[in-house]
This record gives sequence, structure tokens and C-alpha cells, in this order.
Amino acid sequence: MAEDSIVQTKPLIKADVNTSANVSANSVNSRGDMSADSSADVNETDKIEVNKAALRDNDVNINMARKDVVRDTDKLSDDMTKLEDAQTAKDEQAIAKAKNDVESDKAVVEKDRERLKKHLADKIENDKVIVRKFDEKIKDTRKDVVRDTHKMADDTAKLDDAQKRYATDEIEKRKADVENDKTVVNTDTDKLNKRVADKAECVVELKNDRRHLDAVVKHLSEEDQVSVTSSSDVENKETAKQ
Repeated sequence: MAEDSIVQTKPLIKADVNTSANVSANSVNSRGDMSADSSADVNETDKIEVNKAALRDNDVNINMARKDVVRDTDKLSDDMTKLEDAQTAKDEQAIAKAKNDVESDKAVVEKDRERLKKHLADKIENDKVIVRKFDEKIKDTRKDVVRDTHKMADDTAKLDDAQKRYATDEIEKRKADVENDKTVVNTDTDKLNKRVADKAECVVELKNDRRHLDAVVKHLSEEDQVSVTSSSDVENKETAKQ
């Protein structure tokens, strides 16, 4: 049977400079959930990377919790069948044991459900953090593109001026400046496009996780309704037999 567990939310963002992160992907607690201590100091750097180890651990926790729900719900269904059989056989001792088992199963399934919803909610919060970080980086990179494009325009104007004055030495310098500016602007643009694309992927992930949580909550709600109906049916049958 399942026991409750403490859920640790892991930061899923790390920067490629001035970052410390320690993720123990092999640490597993008694419930089977991944329990890893990790830290990340996200600074203004050229690149944001997703901490794939933390993402993997989060997915493992969700999958394990989902399996626990299925397993323990199946056990609840089996024990309810045993209770019905005991009531049909009018075996008071078996009835009492089956009733205790059913109540215990219900409590365990409820814990499983809460764990699953908690893990999914944590994943969604992590998704939001990733999207916010990309928003910050995209905003900064847009500023870089504007700033360096203006510099290229200024240097191009200086080149034109030097050419009009036939200043040979200055022309070569201005040409070099303009070429360097073009390289910088191209780098800025590539970086911006990459970050916009990466953010779009994260937004899709966030939407998928939200749909996943909604589906799980709906499914669990339906399961709960089925359990209540089944329990009522058993009690009604017992009353009718008396």
C-alpha cells in the first residue's frame, strides 16, 4: 500500500555562467519519488538552459504517482468485490475485515490523488518560471538588437561620410567597423530567434501540463463518483438482504 510523501520542487533553470547546481537523480525515498536537492543562481548570461535532470525527476514523480493511483484504485475495487461476496455469504467476520480494507483503501487512494495533483501543480509552476526567464532574456536581447543596429547605422553613416571626403585610411577603418557591427547584429538576431523559439516550446509544455492536470482531476473526480456509487450499491444490497 502507498504512504504519503513530501514533494520537493526543483528549479528547472540554470545559467551557463556563475551557476551552481547539484541534482541527485538517483536518490529515491520510500515512496519511490525522486528526492534531489538542487540549487541554481540564474544570472544575466548569454544562455539559459533547462535542467534536464530536474525535468526528468519531475516526470518520474508524476508517472510514479499515476501508477500508484491506478494500483491502489484497483485494490479498492477488488476489496469492494470481496465485501460484496462476504455480504452475499453473510460471513460477518469477512464482512468486517472487508469493510476495514475498503476504508483503508479509500484513504490511500485519496493520498495518491493528492500526490499526483501536487506533482503536476509543481511541474506547472516550474514551467511558468522557465517561460518568465525566457521573457526576461528575450526582452534583453531585443534591446541588444536595437542598440547594435543603431551602432551599425551610425558607423555606416560615418563610412559614407569618409567616402565622400575620400579619406582612404578612415574608409578602411569605417568598413571594418561596419562589418564588425553586422556580425554583432546577426549574432543578436540569431540569439533572439533562438530564445523566442525556445520560449514557444516551453509555452506548449505549459499548456500540455495544464491539460494533463485538468484531465487527471476530471478522471479522479469521475473515479471518486464511481467509488461512491459502488459503495452505495453494496450497502443497499446488504440492507435489502436484511
